[in-house]
Amino acid sequence: MSKRIIAAAWTPAIAWMAVIFWLSSFPRFEFVPDRWQIEPVSLTVHALEYGLLAALLWRAAQRTPALSCWSWQASLLITLLYAASDEVHQAFVPGRYADVRDWLADAAGAAVAVWLLQRRAQVSPARGAARSFRQTNTCGTMPPDPETPRTGRKAHRSLRKGDAA
Repeated sequence: MSKRIIAAAWTPAIAWMAVIFWLSSFPRFEFVPDRWQIEPVSLTVHALEYGLLAALLWRAAQRTPALSCWSWQASLLITLLYAASDEVHQAFVPGRYADVRDWLADAAGAAVAVWLLQRRAQVSPARGAARSFRQTNTCGTMPPDPETPRTGRKAHRSLRKGDAA
């Protein structure tokens, strides 16, 4: 797989990480109504923004040969580490503070997104990233030796008949 394709796969995730960092730099969101800055809405927004990040990272990992076998683990780990670093970043922004509940909401959103993507890939392997993943990677299994002919059920029966005769 070319480096250009891999770079294109990671660009949306990195761009979204930059947006999250930029948004975390604001001391207060003046453009958001106060009624939306209450706890349930805030936690939902955290879950959605990190769910999107996990999905973008999952997609990128699926298209990276070294990570495609561990796409859900890699995307979840990177998302959780980035969410933790975002909370630390917010501790240094005047008017903001680090909150473990925000990180838990981030983790929940990321876990749900990765779970849904993995489930979709297992149920419908002919769609999207799952298709390219299955066509290009064997995930720990040895690829078949091109010198050895593949024998299906019919070929196997004919071999037995030949042996018996």
